[in-house]
Amino acid sequence: MFIKKYPIATVEGRVEEPMLREFVRGVRSKAKKLKAEKAKLISSSQSQSVVEMDLAEGKYREVRRMFESQGRKVKRLVRLQIGKIKLGELRPGKWRTLTEPEIKSLLT
Repeated sequence: MFIKKYPIATVEGRVEEPMLREFVRGVRSKAKKLKAEKAKLISSSQSQSVVEMDLAEGKYREVRRMFESQGRKVKRLVRLQIGKIKLGELRPGKWRTLTEPEIKSLLT
């Protein structure tokens, strides 16, 4: 069972739509295929770009490895949501108790 993950990556340099389409088709990194279900460009400039992604599996360092395969470095990575659980205002390093419906959503 895979729990979908929804990160936003701030990446060095300009990211353009063809790169995002490549992520949706799938890229190879260290003999493994990495694939995003969706990839959306939030903003882009010469110095950095912000990309929102929808990952089905969330493999180890998947987002960083996808961008590295295209010659880009991830400067910042923030997870917005895990499965149906939105992290909202939860600060880095902090935690909260899950509600009963949230726990059930992870088990289905």
